[in-house]
Amino acid sequence: MRHSISEFVIPVVMVIVLVTMVWPISADHTMVMASQGILLAGFVVLALWVWRETGADEREHLHRMVVGRWAYLVGSGILVTGIVVQSVHGTVDPWLAWALIGMVLSKIGGSVYARMRR
Repeated sequence: MRHSISEFVIPVVMVIVLVTMVWPISADHTMVMASQGILLAGFVVLALWVWRETGADEREHLHRMVVGRWAYLVGSGILVTGIVVQSVHGTVDPWLAWALIGMVLSKIGGSVYARMRR
């Protein structure tokens, strides 16, 4: 139960910070730097939480696998949509392509690693 609050609060804070970075209320340099620091700290905490999570039984392992698939498909779908929309307008932000490449390569690498550990 103690993890359920942090599982909810950290991603919500990250989303709020990201929204304020995309649509800034204030372009003050201090506010931008603070937002970047909060975003990085939130990501580190979230990454540690994801890395350490384990399932107690087969059912929990299945649920975590399904959640991972959904996250991967939604993330890659958003990146593909961004690439298509930007290509229609004539220019594609290379960061979108690099992010998608990173997701695809990490998915392949994770699959190879999981098969080797069987």
